[in-house]
Amino acid sequence: TASFGSKQAILFVITLLAHLSTMCRVETLTRNTLIFGLPESCPPGSEPLCASDGETYSSECAMTAKGMQKGIKLRKIHAGQCRRLGKEKALWVFGKGSGCGSR
Repeated sequence: TASFGSKQAILFVITLLAHLSTMCRVETLTRNTLIFGLPESCPPGSEPLCASDGETYSSECAMTAKGMQKGIKLRKIHAGQCRRLGKEKALWVFGKGSGCGSR
């Protein structure tokens, strides 16, 4: 069995790894501390998704974590990759009659 000292060292390494995969941010209005996982710590998703910032994310977890990192609320626009029109523009496809981009 492991000695008490080596058990403490293992616990320290596990705690350190857990902290390396999290971030901390303070809410401007409430001054509450938010601790959240990094997008890289999310499990891989089964299908990519296009978010409201025009970026493609591997999962909803990754999208939410990136939004927390940026301090914005992201939402899923559609399943699959975002469709690019140019270097910085993304095309978000909405259903007919949505009032946004429908003709």
